[in-house]
Amino acid sequence: MRKYSVLVVLSFWVIYFLFFATSDSEAACNFLHEFKKVKFSGVVEDKFVDYSQHSYRIVLISDKLSGIDFRLRLDFDTTNAFGIINVGDEIRKDSGSNIIFRLVNGDYAPMSPIDFGCMDRDWKK
Repeated sequence: MRKYSVLVVLSFWVIYFLFFATSDSEAACNFLHEFKKVKFSGVVEDKFVDYSQHSYRIVLISDKLSGIDFRLRLDFDTTNAFGIINVGDEIRKDSGSNIIFRLVNGDYAPMSPIDFGCMDRDWKK
């Protein structure tokens, strides 16, 4: 009986780990896929942690391309882009890319590629 109980508990933990590890990884890849679709160019108006929404790290951008404000969510980013980007920075990102460029001394300098924990996977959608 004890052998059976240990096997059930061990099986439960293996299934739990596999389900949540796969789920998180897939969510990260979906987030990266959606991020790559976005295009913006503008000035950072504000940045904050939205504690009312699961502590999402938000960067508000006044987008020159569309003329509207854009909310950039960086809560799963592993490269600390949220810490590097400052209010007043002029930033841009092209569609199909995961690199944000920041205006530094008159030139757009690339930041590290944004990674939501999916860069090591070949994710095609």
